[in-house]
Amino acid sequence: MENLEESLDKISEINKGLQDYLDKKRLFFPRFFFLSDEELLNILAETRDPELVQPHLKKCFAGMDQLIFTSTVEIIGMKGASINGEREEIAFLERICPREFKSNVEEWLMRVEEEMVNALMSTSFEALDERRLNKVPYVDWLRKWPS
Repeated sequence: MENLEESLDKISEINKGLQDYLDKKRLFFPRFFFLSDEELLNILAETRDPELVQPHLKKCFAGMDQLIFTSTVEIIGMKGASINGEREEIAFLERICPREFKSNVEEWLMRVEEEMVNALMSTSFEALDERRLNKVPYVDWLRKWPS
């Protein structure tokens, strides 16, 4: 009985340490709050292969469900589904190399978030400029740019 009580105390201590660790990661990258503890542990366990984070992106980022990787595992853009179900791609302005961040998934995901904002802002301004200049008919313009 004594061994059992001691083991339960150790398990409680380990669980508290694990919860503190996950909370620390969530505070650093608040989008992790959208993930369960199990999903977050899955992401943190797969730090060597950034492509294994893909299944969890939908919960972290609205409208984006996939990153575009090069053969050298650099992130160059994002993919998402449009309103009519077609896949849309938006290229990032700068490449992101997750391996430069070592095992800190939350750091390179913060860079992804920054690049998302930059790419969407740039794409929006380009689309608006083209529309303002009436270079193409409205329907063609609408189909050309991501929704």
